[in-house]
Amino acid sequence: MKGYDGGVLEEALGLWAGPAYAEFADETWAVNENARLGELRYAAREALLAARLRGPDPAVAVAGAEALTRDQPLREEGWRLLALALWGSGRQGDALAALRRVRTLLGEELGVDPGPQLLDLEQAVLRQRHEVLHRATRPTAPEPAALATGPSPHGPAAVPVTAVPWTAVPSTATPLTAGPLLGRNAEFAELSAAAARARLGEARPVLLSGEGGIGKSSVLEELERQLPQQGWLVATGHCPETEGAPPCWAWLDLVRTLAATVPPGPYAADLAPLLMPDVGPAAGDPKKGPPAVADGSPAQRFRLHHALLAWLETVAARRPLALPLDDLHQADQETIELFVLCAERLRRSPVLLVASYRPHEADLAGPLARLARRSPSRLALRGLSTPQAQRLLERSCPVPVSDRATAALVERTGGNPFYLRESSRLLAVEGEEAALAQVPQGVLDVIRCRVGRLEPAAISVLRLMAVAGRQTRVDVLVAAADIDEGQVLDALDAGAAAGLLEEPGSGLVRFCHALVRDALVADLTRLRRARTHSRLGRSLEALASDDVSALAHHFLRAATVTPADAEAAVTYALRAADQAIHRYAPRNAELLLEQALDCLTRHPTAFAEAEAEVDAVALEVSLLRLLVHCRIRLGAITGARLARSRAVELARTNGRDDLMVKAYSSWAEPTSWLARNYGTSDPVAVADLERLLDGAFLDPRTRCLLLDQLAGARATVDHRAARTARQALALAREVGEPRLTALTLASLIRVTDFEHRAEERWDLSQELAALAETHDLPEHAWVAEYTAASVAAVRNDVPAVRSHLARADRLTHAYDLGGAGAVGMFKDVMPAMAEGRFDAAEQAVGEAVEALCAQGALAPEALGSFAVLCIRLGQGRMAEVLPQALALSEEYRPLHAALAALALHAVGEQGRAREVFAQRATVRRDFCFSAFLTLDAMAAVALRDRAAAAEIHPLLLPLRDLVGGAASLCVVLRPVAQSLGELALLMDRPQEAASHFHHARRIAHRWNSPHWAAAAADALAALPT
Repeated sequence: MKGYDGGVLEEALGLWAGPAYAEFADETWAVNENARLGELRYAAREALLAARLRGPDPAVAVAGAEALTRDQPLREEGWRLLALALWGSGRQGDALAALRRVRTLLGEELGVDPGPQLLDLEQAVLRQRHEVLHRATRPTAPEPAALATGPSPHGPAAVPVTAVPWTAVPSTATPLTAGPLLGRNAEFAELSAAAARARLGEARPVLLSGEGGIGKSSVLEELERQLPQQGWLVATGHCPETEGAPPCWAWLDLVRTLAATVPPGPYAADLAPLLMPDVGPAAGDPKKGPPAVADGSPAQRFRLHHALLAWLETVAARRPLALPLDDLHQADQETIELFVLCAERLRRSPVLLVASYRPHEADLAGPLARLARRSPSRLALRGLSTPQAQRLLERSCPVPVSDRATAALVERTGGNPFYLRESSRLLAVEGEEAALAQVPQGVLDVIRCRVGRLEPAAISVLRLMAVAGRQTRVDVLVAAADIDEGQVLDALDAGAAAGLLEEPGSGLVRFCHALVRDALVADLTRLRRARTHSRLGRSLEALASDDVSALAHHFLRAATVTPADAEAAVTYALRAADQAIHRYAPRNAELLLEQALDCLTRHPTAFAEAEAEVDAVALEVSLLRLLVHCRIRLGAITGARLARSRAVELARTNGRDDLMVKAYSSWAEPTSWLARNYGTSDPVAVADLERLLDGAFLDPRTRCLLLDQLAGARATVDHRAARTARQALALAREVGEPRLTALTLASLIRVTDFEHRAEERWDLSQELAALAETHDLPEHAWVAEYTAASVAAVRNDVPAVRSHLARADRLTHAYDLGGAGAVGMFKDVMPAMAEGRFDAAEQAVGEAVEALCAQGALAPEALGSFAVLCIRLGQGRMAEVLPQALALSEEYRPLHAALAALALHAVGEQGRAREVFAQRATVRRDFCFSAFLTLDAMAAVALRDRAAAAEIHPLLLPLRDLVGGAASLCVVLRPVAQSLGELALLMDRPQEAASHFHHARRIAHRWNSPHWAAAAADALAALPT
C-alpha cells in the first residue's frame, strides 16, 4: 500500500462500516474472509499513518498510532509508527517510553524481544541518529534512491555511501538449473523451490553437505551465477580453509561485498567491526606495546547483530537477497552464530540462506540443532553415477577413456567429481594401462602423482604457497622464496598449466581446490613447515602487512621449532587476540593467548636475547590479563581465576608491585558464579591488596578496582567486605564511569546479607537496573534481575520471582550471556521442589550442573549433590543416599553435618548421627543461611537435641516469614515457620508452635506447595488439645 497517498487511504478507510459479512459470522468462509479483510484494514491504517508522518506536522499521526497500538498491541509496526510520531513531535522521552512499553508487553505476553526495526529505532533515539527520523518523516523522493545518500554521522563508512540504482525484479522466477554441473538436477530443483519460498517470505535455510571434492562449491558458484539473472542480490561468504584467518572472515567478505552495492547508511556505525575491520584496538603498528583490553562487550555484540539483521531485512525488502556461505565446517563460532541468527530472525523476509559443509570435519551439532527448528532443506551431495562420470571424463580428459577405465575410476573414486578430474589428468599423462595398473588409493595420492611431474623448483614454490594458505599474495611468495622473482613466477605458471592453481584476482594465486593444498602440506616434515612459516612471517613483516592474524599464525607455528621467532609470535598473538575480542570472538582470543603463553614458557631466553629490550614479565602479565577478560566473557570463572592467580604470582615472584596492581585489576567484569570455593576467603589476596592500597600511588579508577577486589577476597560474612564494597562504590561514583559504578554495585549486592538486609539489596538492584538500562550494560541488567528475584523469594512473592527470572533468562538469550544462562537454569528447581514435583526438580538440577560444568564454573558438582540430597529429604528418602551424604560431609567438613546426621538417623544409626551432628559448623550469614539453619533445625528435632534446638531457635526466629533456601534461588526446603514450630514443640512451647504452624501453612499456599501445607496441617492436628 506504499504506492497510495494519504488521501486515497483515508477515503478507503472511511468506507469501512464494521466487521465484514457480519450476517454470516458463523460460516467458516466468512471467518477467514473477515480475517483477511481485517488484516488489509490494519495494513491500510499503518500505511496512512506512515503517510501522515511525511506531512508537515508528524504530531497529527500520534492519536492514530496510539489507537492502533490499543487495538492491536502485539503488532510491532503500530508501536514503531507511534514512536516515530512522538519523536518527530519533539517528544523523544515519550518515544522511548513507548518503545520500552512494547518491549515489556512482548516479553510478558509472548516471551520474545522486539524485532530488529524496533530495536534499531530505540538505539536511534538514544544516540540521536536523526537521519532515521528524517527518512520516516520527510516526503518521499520521486525517484528510487539507495538506503543512504551520505556518510553516517557516527563515523566513517567502510565504503562510499552513494545512491545505487536497484535492478528490476522479474515478476516470475525462472527455475534454477544445474547448468554445466552433472548429476545435480534434483539438488537444483530443491534450490529453486527454496528460492521461491524465500521470495514469498517463507524462508528456510538450505544445508548443502558432502565430502571434499564432491562439488559443494561448484553448486554455490552456479547458484551465484544464476540468481542475479532473476533479480536477486547475491553476496557470498567464504570461510577460510586455512588456519590464521581473522574471526568472522566469511562475514567480512560477505558484508563488504554487499556494502559495495548497497551502502549500510545508518547501520554503518554498529557494523564497523565487519565493515572496517582494521579500525579499533588492533589497528596501527601491530608491534607497538601491549594493547588496552578491547571492549567487545555483549551490548556491542548485540547491537552489531541487530544492525546486521535490520540492514539485511531492509535490503531484502527492496530486492530478494541470497547469502551463500561456503565451508561452514571451517567457520569460527561467531561466523556460525551470525548465520544461525539470520536463519532464525529473517524467516519472513525474502532472504535465501545456503551453507555448505563437510559433515565429519567439525562439531556442528549445536548449530545444526538450532537450524533444525527452521525445517531446513538438507541436500547431501553424492558421487556421480557411471554414465555421469563418463560424461565428466569426456569433458576433462584430453584423450578418450574406455568403459573399463571409467568403471575402474568410478569404483575407486566413489564418483567424486574432483577425484575423477584429477585421475583423468593423471591418466592422460601416463596412459590408460599404466594408470590403471596402479590407481592411487585416494585423491591426495592422485595429486601427489601429478605434482611429482613438475620441476623441483616449482614443487618448492607450491609447497611454500601451501603453507601460506589456499589463497596467497604473489608478492608474499616472492619475498619468502629462496629463488628470484622470475623463477617464482615460472613455478606459478607451471602450477597453473597443470591445473593445480588459478588467479582469482590481480596479484593473487589460489589452489583450485583445498585438497591440492592438503596434499602438498601433508608431505612436509614438522621442521620444514615451521621454517616455512618463519619465512612467510618475515615476508609479511617486510611488506608491512597489517594482517595480525596471519602474522600471529605464522610466527606461532614457527616458534614451535625456532626460538628466534618467539618474540614476534607472542607480540603478534597479543595483537591478534585483542582484534578477536573486538570482533566478539573470545574463544579465538583465548586460543591465541594460550599459544602465546606456551611460547613464552618454552623460550624464555628468546626475550632476554631480543634485539629490542622486551619486558618479558610485563608481556606475560598482559597476556594473562587479556586471558582473564576472555574467560570471564565465556563464563569460564575457574579458568579466569587460574589465569589471574598466575599473573599475581608472576608479579610477586619478580617483586613487581606495578604488575601486581595490573593483575588484580584485570577482573573488571561481573560474574554470575562463585569466584572461589563457597564460604572461604583469600587471605593472601587480602594481604596483597591491603598493602597495595596503602603503599602505592594509584589513580582513582585503579584504586576503585582494587577495593572491589578486596571486598570480594574477604569472606561474605566478614563485615569488612561490605564496608570495603561501599568505599569502592563511593569512589566509582566520583570517577563517574557507568561500567565501573555498575561493577561496584554488583559487588556490594553480592556481599550484602541476602535475608536480613533483603530490602537494601532490592534498592541496590533497582539502582543497578536503571544504570544498566541507561548505559546498555546487559550483564549488569542480568545481575539486577537475578537480585530482584532473590529479594522476591525472600518476600514470598512467587509471581515476581518468576517475572524477574524470566527477564533474566531473556537477557541471557538475547545477549548470549553463557555463564549467566547456566546459573539461570536453576530457576526450574525451586518451584518444582515447592510443588512436590521432585523428579522434575532433580532433572533440572542435572541440566543446570551440566551447563555449569561446560562453562568451567567452580565446583558446580558440590551444589548439585547438595540439591539432590535436599530433594531426597523432601521425598523422605534420605536412607537411600547415606553414602552421598557422608561423602559430601567429609569433603566439606563440617558444612554438611546436618544432612549426614539426617541420613544416619534415617537408617537408624542414632549414636553416629549425634556424633556427626555435634561437629556441625556455625552457619554463615550468606545466601544459604536459612537453608543450612533449617537443616540444622530438622536434625535437632529428629535427634531430640534440646540444647541444639535452644541454640538454633533464636537464629531462625528473625527469618520466620521465609522459606528455607529461597534466597539462593537454587533450592527450597520448607517454610522456616515449620521448623520453628517443631523446635518450639521440642522445647515444650505448644502455643508458640501452633502460631508457627499456622504461619507455615499460609506461606505454603503462597508457594503453591500442597506437601508443605499438608505438613503444617498435620503438625497442627497433632498438637495437644
